[in-house]
Amino acid sequence: MGCLSRSDFFKAVEPRRERVEVPALGGYVNVRQVTAGEVDELESRMSRLSRRERRRQSRARTVAMVAVDDAGSPLFGEDDVESLADRPVAELEPILRAHIKLNTVSTEEADELGKG
Repeated sequence: MGCLSRSDFFKAVEPRRERVEVPALGGYVNVRQVTAGEVDELESRMSRLSRRERRRQSRARTVAMVAVDDAGSPLFGEDDVESLADRPVAELEPILRAHIKLNTVSTEEADELGKG
């Protein structure tokens, strides 16, 4: 693996999406990669909420951020967060697991990056 140039780093790349079955609802959604800016915005929004609201909305806000349709358009908006928070966790967990898998560097990957 070679050293990336600035232009290599900023090449336009289509964010990856992963199809995720949601057995509790009998269908699927797509989970997309998020940007650093989106994560920062989510963290900023969460920091402005009360402790109670943060506990209640963290999963719902994450699902709203990452769930997209087949065309890549968001399934949910800010107005849907409370309704998502009221859904059974079995409906949200497959989406959250896929988000973690798609948007997190694994321990093995981190170790490999550290060897470079």
